[in-house]
Amino acid sequence: MPPQRSSQSLPKGKSKAQDTSASQAPTSAPVSWSLADVNVLIDEVIAQQAKAGNGLNFRPSVWTSISACPGLSKSVKGGPKTGKSCREKWKRVW
Repeated sequence: MPPQRSSQSLPKGKSKAQDTSASQAPTSAPVSWSLADVNVLIDEVIAQQAKAGNGLNFRPSVWTSISACPGLSKSVKGGPKTGKSCREKWKRVW
């Protein structure tokens, strides 16, 4: 008598599709940048220029301090301005 396959086993090379919708982290709202915010970002990067290496490569702590600058609007619309969002905006402006 041949061995019976259980109802859960799959043929070789086949795998069950993984449900990734529950395991993915929720994404935050995109950050909205006004012209005044961009000007403040540029001014802060210039003020912090001494802390940068070649090509204005700042450490993450510098971007975090820039994001906490009182001149940046606090989520009028869109997501909050984080160190990462400031760095990404700077890459697009630079």
